[in-house]
Amino acid sequence: MLDATQDRCGPVEFAGAAEKVEHFAMQCLEHPGRRPRARVAPVLVCQP
Repeated sequence: MLDATQDRCGPVEFAGAAEKVEHFAMQCLEHPGRRPRARVAPVLVCQP
């Protein structure tokens, strides 16, 4: 999935997406009751 994201996005957007994924992943660890949204972040960043 990350490879596909890198192909569709520029390096800067991909780097930002990776940071958002890590951020959301940390939120999920801190708040177990929340839905894991990390996997959605790269798609949102890639959309024009």
